[in-house]
Amino acid sequence: MAYDAPAESVLEDNSSKDEHIAKYQRSVTSIKYVEAISGKKFAISLQVEDPFDVTSDYLAFEILVDGKTVSSPLLAKSGYIHHGLSWSKVIEGPYKRVDGTVVLKHMVFAELLTTSESEHVLKVILNEQKKSLVDSGEIVVIVTRRDRVVVPAPAVLPGSVAGDKTASGQDTTGTTKYHTKLLAKEAQSHSTVLGNNVAVDSIKLKQIQTKLVDRPERFLAKFCFRYRSREKLQSLLVIDRNPSPEPEPVQVEAEETPLLARQTPSPPFTPNDAEKRLAKMKEDLQKKQEEIDRHMREFSIKADDNAESVATIIDDPDAASMRPAVQLQNLPTTPRIKRKRGVDDGESAAASARATKKAKSKGKQNRDRQYIEISSDSEDAIQVE
Repeated sequence: MAYDAPAESVLEDNSSKDEHIAKYQRSVTSIKYVEAISGKKFAISLQVEDPFDVTSDYLAFEILVDGKTVSSPLLAKSGYIHHGLSWSKVIEGPYKRVDGTVVLKHMVFAELLTTSESEHVLKVILNEQKKSLVDSGEIVVIVTRRDRVVVPAPAVLPGSVAGDKTASGQDTTGTTKYHTKLLAKEAQSHSTVLGNNVAVDSIKLKQIQTKLVDRPERFLAKFCFRYRSREKLQSLLVIDRNPSPEPEPVQVEAEETPLLARQTPSPPFTPNDAEKRLAKMKEDLQKKQEEIDRHMREFSIKADDNAESVATIIDDPDAASMRPAVQLQNLPTTPRIKRKRGVDDGESAAASARATKKAKSKGKQNRDRQYIEISSDSEDAIQVE
């Protein structure tokens, strides 16, 4: 897995005095960090796909491990077009010929051996080791544009190395020891060694002479992979020192599912919801006001001016708990005065005349005051308020 470089890690090309060239190189360079595990083989995958346009005869991929070239594969423009604008290749290590047979030497991560002997005794050795660590711990792929040159090919294959040397020139026996302070200062932990020869029968090596299309400092792209141990990556703040463990999945019993369903949080509050709730409240208030007005109308008394009326009390089935409403019915009535027992006819007639006159006078006053007074033949009279 590749990790992004820290924010403060900026590529600087001190060999170039031209600021424009340095700026261009930074714009086409990518830096990643890779965890190195001792004794583990690794390979480099190359891939070019549409819509990338190859504008030269070849694209050259120069692969350097610890500062030494191990392979330089070429992508031919004709082959790229023939395969539908797609090309890929995996580089597992350098190839060489041994007694007419092509062999492959795998690339392997190896931990650097350390020592803590006196710096004064190893001063000369430390200076030499410091120079060898300048390019150590880094895999670089430089992409350039090239055109073909028709000349006899050289006899030495690119990437050929002597038997038991690492890509950086160190031996594979692991006897070289680096001072601990030097490694701590340079933040180094591993180097790359080459494994034993592995015969490869299915590959054919072919050399093609090419020339650069652009100036050497104006390469097309550059990919840098700096490999370190996990401890070094943590010290460089590339990865967390104590990554938080992922939470374990919670086992939910079948009977707990309904409870969890009820505890599901409500959807987030939004302005649209507020507007809907406000409109709902206004609608409820309007309905309540209409109900109040309806009950008030049921309590009111509406009299027919063209006929004498009598009031009766009925119950409202829609408002059983409310006071009885008053309904007017058109019933023919005549005010009558009951006779008292033991009074003669003369007295009765005189009393009846006085009562009739009094009733007419009182009825006129009540009509002026818009009151209704009703007499009844029943001993239990109804009084309307």
